[in-house]
Amino acid sequence: MKSQIVKSPEYQELASSPLFKLMVNSWMAFNDEYDRDVKKHISPALFDGCSQVLENMVVTPHYLASSCCGLTYEHIPEMKIGDLRTDSLLESYKSQLKDFMKLWIRVKGPLNIVKDVMGEKYMQDNFSGSNHICEVCSKLYNTPEIVEKVKEKYENYINDIIFRFSTEFEIGRLPVKEVL
Repeated sequence: MKSQIVKSPEYQELASSPLFKLMVNSWMAFNDEYDRDVKKHISPALFDGCSQVLENMVVTPHYLASSCCGLTYEHIPEMKIGDLRTDSLLESYKSQLKDFMKLWIRVKGPLNIVKDVMGEKYMQDNFSGSNHICEVCSKLYNTPEIVEKVKEKYENYINDIIFRFSTEFEIGRLPVKEVL
């Protein structure tokens, strides 16, 4: 598909502009019609911390800022971090650092959070066939039983997550150091 696009006259015209960049992004479905039988296992990549949260910021055409790549913007209200008509970009960005869930997602990833609070069996039963970290993150924020367990158990993880985040911050593995 990409090879067809880059050969097209429309692409050639756009590619000559320094304002244009072709990016190949991942895609995921946000509905139950998507065939989840494609994979019956959980990808090992889903166990990583999210490299998007705290690193990328998306600004919509309506000047609203999101705390990640923006794929789940309409599905996770907690990722909305500011209205740039009234909030500064820097203050919107810094507000994320006061949100423990974002730190936890960055350090351990949404699937590990689910595993921590719900257990291995729940994770296997409910996330086999998940193909994208953003899909898992959306379920983390929008599944009532997971939300309830996170609220009930998050205090057990604060010291570990703050230590891990601080360590990553100090050794320069997090971009936030550059803006603080």
